[in-house]
Amino acid sequence: MNFKLKTAACTIALLTTTFAETKSRISLDSMPPLPGTPIAPPKNVVDIQNLIKNLPEFYAEFGGTKFKTADIMSEIRVTLKRQKPGATKAQITHAIKQIAKSQIDKMAIVALAEKEIGFKKPTAQDIEEEKMKIAKRFGGLANLEKRLKSDGVTAEKLTTILGENLLIGKYFKVLQSGIKISEEELEVEYNNNRKRYTHEIEVKASHILISLPKNASLKQEEAVKDKMKVILQKIKDGTDFAELAKESSTCPSGKKGGDLGFFSAKRMVKPFSDAAFKLKVGEVSGIVKTKFGFHIIKVTDRKEAGVTPLSEVKDELIAKLKQKKNNKLFKQKIEKSLLDNGAKVLF
Repeated sequence: MNFKLKTAACTIALLTTTFAETKSRISLDSMPPLPGTPIAPPKNVVDIQNLIKNLPEFYAEFGGTKFKTADIMSEIRVTLKRQKPGATKAQITHAIKQIAKSQIDKMAIVALAEKEIGFKKPTAQDIEEEKMKIAKRFGGLANLEKRLKSDGVTAEKLTTILGENLLIGKYFKVLQSGIKISEEELEVEYNNNRKRYTHEIEVKASHILISLPKNASLKQEEAVKDKMKVILQKIKDGTDFAELAKESSTCPSGKKGGDLGFFSAKRMVKPFSDAAFKLKVGEVSGIVKTKFGFHIIKVTDRKEAGVTPLSEVKDELIAKLKQKKNNKLFKQKIEKSLLDNGAKVLF
């Protein structure tokens, strides 16, 4: 269950006519109306404004208190804005009910946190720090505020949302900290997923890439290749490969010294794999051309085909099992809190 502030950008849906539709036979129904003929409204079009207008005054009841629909109108409007064209009344009504359900789930968690770990209202500084983290994902505070204004989220509403999210996050961590995973559980999970840990021959490699423009001319290719020749000579002369990757590579991996981690032959484009898998550990390739540009590859480790031992994936499995157990426990506790507080959606 994810109660975090939604940050995904809205997308514009474009209605297109399929090839099959364009080939369909013309009928009287498809002919344009005669001049002066009243045009009937499209069938099954939902009047959103009328639907909103007729929503009940209260959307939920929790702990004997009723909560006003007006309090979640910004969430409703954002959700309706993101509905696909042609959504039915039943689909739209379901989406609105889900908003109400998520709100009372939040109330249930806040009640649990207050009861089990002691409710501590996040400070103004806590909320401001959380707001700045979200602003960073939007490319700055101005962009976030523009989005919030577009979605009808006031500063007061944002403060409430962030405060609730901080409390929920804290409660989730408290629950998770009490979960233990036994060695037996680890072995069962490992054996049930043995296929996942079975691997082909893998190599660990780093590379230096200088990319080529799309439809690069022969002259451009030669210029890039000349740069790679200089880099390759520096490697042969003893210059550190990782430092050269940080300095010269156009691949994002350059920031990590060109490290690509372990990979099987199928995961890379064929010219790259062919070159990498011929190298011994510690060896450096010549200049290799792929559709991405020119590469110099260094193999740093090798794994023969086999099964990764449990000891190497233990931490990953523990994290996975803890997450699974915590989600189940979290859901059970929410359901009990909803029941204890007589919670119900009133839509």
